[in-house]
Amino acid sequence: MSSVAQRTRQLRIGPLVMLLNLYHPLRAFEEICTLDHLSGGRLEVGIGRGSLPLELGYYGISADAAPSRYEEASEILISAMKGGMLSYQGQHFELNSVPLTVKLISVQGRRHGLRQIDPSPQLGQLPMAQISRA
Repeated sequence: MSSVAQRTRQLRIGPLVMLLNLYHPLRAFEEICTLDHLSGGRLEVGIGRGSLPLELGYYGISADAAPSRYEEASEILISAMKGGMLSYQGQHFELNSVPLTVKLISVQGRRHGLRQIDPSPQLGQLPMAQISRA
């Protein structure tokens, strides 16, 4: 990704879907900010929770805990994008007044996009909801 960002100037780049259950949300936020800076604000990010119990099991995450862990991690990630100090108390994550020293680049005329991929087991579909920050 950083190589693509370095060699292009207008192309929007993105890692497809970042499986948020496999990351600590602060680590995910730092990686997103790093790529956003390297690309000059051209990063598009998709987040999802993953759906294969075997895959989650490699990281010590049970299939039962995955939905609530993803929900907490996405709330933390979205809050982190607002900047400032970050506090969160949840079942899976606890953050106490964490100073956010990195932030997304604000480029005039562009909106930062975070796409949330939410698997719907009832329908077997992947509906998308756009979450944007001006």
